[in-house]
Amino acid sequence: KLMADRNDGRPAYGLESEEGEDTKQVIRYHPQSKRWIVDPEGLRNESAGDLYFPGNVPDPAETSNTKAEWMMLDSSSDTWTPQPGFACYVGRCPAKQVLFQGGPSGLAGVYTFCFTGLHNERGAYRKEGTDIFVWWSISRRRWTLGRLKDGLESQVALPQGLKDDEGVAFSREDALDPSQCSKWRAPFNPRRGRAEPLRCLTVGKPPAKVMVRWDNDTAFCGVYFLADDMHKGRCYYTKQVNIVSDDRWTI
Repeated sequence: KLMADRNDGRPAYGLESEEGEDTKQVIRYHPQSKRWIVDPEGLRNESAGDLYFPGNVPDPAETSNTKAEWMMLDSSSDTWTPQPGFACYVGRCPAKQVLFQGGPSGLAGVYTFCFTGLHNERGAYRKEGTDIFVWWSISRRRWTLGRLKDGLESQVALPQGLKDDEGVAFSREDALDPSQCSKWRAPFNPRRGRAEPLRCLTVGKPPAKVMVRWDNDTAFCGVYFLADDMHKGRCYYTKQVNIVSDDRWTI
């Protein structure tokens, strides 16, 4: 979020945690090196940081409109490597999960897609354990749901063995993530005589902790805390057995 402090008349942005608390990490401008820098050490007048962008643009959101790329520091070799998948843009953070209901033949059902990172400057999603992705296509200017045998970097727009726009659902709405699209076009289903309806919804943010209670107070009762990662495309909760042991009860 935008910070009150500014560097060389440029804005600075601080990372906000999922709980809404401020963290030390910032995106700031360094006037001497003419770089935008992602710095875990906060606001300071140093050229060091985890990532930098070599461009004299007025705001980090405009770094996506240039041919230059963000560079990341490889601490093991002390070298900088391009990060074509890293981008800054104005808007809310992409949803961590989206839920699709309906869909074209071969992809129909109720599926949860998990955020896999930024692709073409927008969030990309994957159904866990499959080659089914949801991504923003720059060339076609649309959100696409389909199979990518070789992953997102292949830029294949259609499932294998299918003709143009068959077996693929898409939306031409220029939204930051697919859950903001209300008009999804799915291919015509000749057996039903119509196109299959399709909806994309944001999966609600899970609570940070849950309480387990039972009439007989047993070892598994108590407060379970939300884990940082996912399991089989879903959140999960853990409760430590005791302070000494690392064993945990898991939901």
